[in-house]
Amino acid sequence: VLVREALEMPEKRVAVVTPDRALARRIVDHLSRWGVAADDTAGRPLSQTAAGRLLLLGAEAASGGAAPVALTALLMHPLANGGMDRRDWLAQLRVLELALRGPRPKEGLAPLAAIVARKAGRHAGLREWWAKVEAVVAPLLALPETLPLADALGVVATAAEALAGETLWAREDGRALARFVEELGQTAREAGTRVEIPQLDLVLRDAMEDIAVRPPWGGHARVAIYGLLESRMSRADLVICAGLNEGVWPARGAVDPLLAPPVLRALGVPGADFRIGLSAHDLAGALGAPEVVLSRAARDESGPAIP
Repeated sequence: VLVREALEMPEKRVAVVTPDRALARRIVDHLSRWGVAADDTAGRPLSQTAAGRLLLLGAEAASGGAAPVALTALLMHPLANGGMDRRDWLAQLRVLELALRGPRPKEGLAPLAAIVARKAGRHAGLREWWAKVEAVVAPLLALPETLPLADALGVVATAAEALAGETLWAREDGRALARFVEELGQTAREAGTRVEIPQLDLVLRDAMEDIAVRPPWGGHARVAIYGLLESRMSRADLVICAGLNEGVWPARGAVDPLLAPPVLRALGVPGADFRIGLSAHDLAGALGAPEVVLSRAARDESGPAIP
């Protein structure tokens, strides 16, 4: 609401500064209700983009043996069309999805193929559609229990491309996904990393969380949503510091699983105290704006929040 109010003032620039990316995404979504296109310059995790989510859904289908929920989520993805018209693809998928409501069938493609065979007589084109689905999903189910991560990643990426075509790689999230697949596959091959198929989706999600996908161009000219790093290099008439809660700003210090804090200090690695001081420095820098609002959450998902 503060951002929307500030935009009523001609030439007034407003910036929201927060290290909480979930909060930043909520702000972007709320502003879109007023037709304000605000970009989160800190980016979104690759796992939460359209292209990244399609790859993860393919991994989930492989991990769960093409369980009905995971399979329908994969086939309903906005980028999925199997080379068909999107409306025809969804019409055939709707037939299968309605038939799956009720007792859950066993995992695998055989029970689903039996359902398709029963429905094919009343729905033209259903067999042809299912043939396309089987061609995409069958390689995912043929993966052994344990195999090299690079091979598993290649099979899942091939299945995702078969569903979405070149659209998968067309936008900024698709280009980030292409780099992710290439770099992770090369690194895993050199290191000889192996993965268990039931854990494949978890492994890929953890790896994607560290990759930020940023918009190729800005949104509204007078609205910016910054992370702490980006805020150091920006100026605005109104700065809203959001998420000033313990554990968010400053973030909780992570304990290194291999080296004790005294060892890290001896090696010259900045510790938790340095990062807390740096977050305080970022706040002090934001306080130099002509107008500043400090904001925090009174509650979070676990209960009352600490300022």
